[in-house]
Amino acid sequence: MRRILTLIIAATASTFCMAASCGAPSTADFNYGALQNRCQGNFQLESGDVVRVYVWNEPNHSRDAVLVRPDGKISLPLVGDVHAAGLTVRQLSQTVKAKVQAFVPNPRVDVSLVTARSYQIFVMGEVRTPGTFTPQSQINVLQALSLAGGFSPFAKRDRIQVVWKSSKGEVRIPFNYDEVLAGKNQEQNLVLCRGDTVLVP
Repeated sequence: MRRILTLIIAATASTFCMAASCGAPSTADFNYGALQNRCQGNFQLESGDVVRVYVWNEPNHSRDAVLVRPDGKISLPLVGDVHAAGLTVRQLSQTVKAKVQAFVPNPRVDVSLVTARSYQIFVMGEVRTPGTFTPQSQINVLQALSLAGGFSPFAKRDRIQVVWKSSKGEVRIPFNYDEVLAGKNQEQNLVLCRGDTVLVP
């Protein structure tokens, strides 16, 4: 089987090196601190997500649960359809604000994520139930392994990898289940981003 090039982060999230020249990453020297916020601020809404739209002091413009439809839009009273897919909640807040201004002067608009139905992660390899999972909120590596039913008898629990498709390419993040279970190096139990794959050899 053709070996996929592995990228690791050395000092910051933007510093990578090829596995072919640097060796396989280990939990001892991997910079997990640089990855702690890798999922924040860039979660883009997709079809199936549910958001809350709150316009301060304007209940007629507010909704507790608005579905992002298959066409990528949400529907709001008076305002009508607003494109949401591909936007962050902050960007959607600004878009809604611009439309509400036609009815309310200087509105204050807050959009928050209620349910991330488009949030999917994958668990593959030596687990009891490999596949695609759609949690209702973000989960960490241990929780993902639990969703997959735990390990098969052949699993190499100290060689697990989280495969993350970053903006600069594929990154493989080492995860040692036994270390985390023993309370060591808890930083490696990262929150998973949408589209992450937990690979258990």
